[in-house]
Amino acid sequence: MPVPQWAWRDSVHVARAAWPELRGNGGHGLARLKKHLGLTFEHHDAGEDARAAAEVVLRAEGVQPGAAQGLVQANGNPNSDAEDFDVIDDSEDMAIAVREVGAAPMPSTHAPPQHVSRYLGMVEITQGNIDHNHIYLRSFFEKFPADAIGGSNRASAALREIAVDWGGDAIVMTDLDGAKRFFRKRGWIREFFERTGAKAGESVLVEQTGPYSYRVSMSRGAR
Repeated sequence: MPVPQWAWRDSVHVARAAWPELRGNGGHGLARLKKHLGLTFEHHDAGEDARAAAEVVLRAEGVQPGAAQGLVQANGNPNSDAEDFDVIDDSEDMAIAVREVGAAPMPSTHAPPQHVSRYLGMVEITQGNIDHNHIYLRSFFEKFPADAIGGSNRASAALREIAVDWGGDAIVMTDLDGAKRFFRKRGWIREFFERTGAKAGESVLVEQTGPYSYRVSMSRGAR
């Protein structure tokens, strides 16, 4: 049968971006979200789980506007970079929120709060940054939350993570390498540089968009 022309977004990724504090504190499975958000549904019933996943996405929009954006086609792969793939333990249910392309958005019962982005810093990128897929955050590293800063390797990663919106298909969840002072997960940075056509001498702008939430973009003309 032909592949349905749907756009989709993994509701687990949406929940991770909206409630990063649950990472390592019960996870983002439907069972944990049911308790955290006070949802009412019959778990492990296909129809009920689908409805609950949709409600999670709507609730996330109220917490972090834009968290459910970045829909990809049904035959796409939001985890195209293996480094950015997070292993999910058995307690997390990979629920999928699906809607047809061009369909009207699902209504929300309340207007989401408006978040004002805060300038964090700007860093000039080098050819070494482009070659090795990293962005140094040294000049404003102290502005990141201390509990999201870990050691020099994955074994000493921080207990909390930050959400990074870089303009791609999926928001990246990562902690920060306190020794090298950059984002620990770096697979997405290669695609970020490629998409933006970044060149040595140009600058990357980092903004805070909410608690534990950040946006990375190119700042053209700044050298």
